[in-house]
Amino acid sequence: MTATRFYLLIMLLLAGIYVFFKPMNIAQKQHGEIAQLELNNFTVKEFDTERLKTVLSGSFGKRFADRYEVEDINFTDTTQDHKQNITAKSGLYKNSIVTLKGAVLFKRDDGMTFSSEHIVYDHNSTVARAVGPFELRRGLESFNGVDLVYNNANGNITAKAISGTYILKSGESI
Repeated sequence: MTATRFYLLIMLLLAGIYVFFKPMNIAQKQHGEIAQLELNNFTVKEFDTERLKTVLSGSFGKRFADRYEVEDINFTDTTQDHKQNITAKSGLYKNSIVTLKGAVLFKRDDGMTFSSEHIVYDHNSTVARAVGPFELRRGLESFNGVDLVYNNANGNITAKAISGTYILKSGESI
């Protein structure tokens, strides 16, 4: 074999590799948004210049640019006259709105509590909304209903399909 044929064979082999063997395009799928920070058994405290405002804790959480997603959430708000605490199986904290799902329990330091499977709490307006059925207790009084709206600032409570037990004070009438 002469050098010319050898170089011609090498050139044909390289041309064949170039034409028939193209690189594969492997598409890498991005499964949603990536968390900036993942936390286990954590507590996040928010302070202002005077005092502790809120405490957010949980067993597992993800911090994204605009929100926190938390498992076994425990959220305490001390910015109002009455301190309130909310616990749930999972929660989303975004733009001062806390959305809680799964065995949600809302407690206030004066003894008022209510529970539901889904509650949305607006930290700025201090309004808690139970989406769907709820149970409310205050002392010996208890109420059941649907779609509770509780305004912590003025104490107003509204709901639909209410049934319950209310204890009248002496001298009160219906």
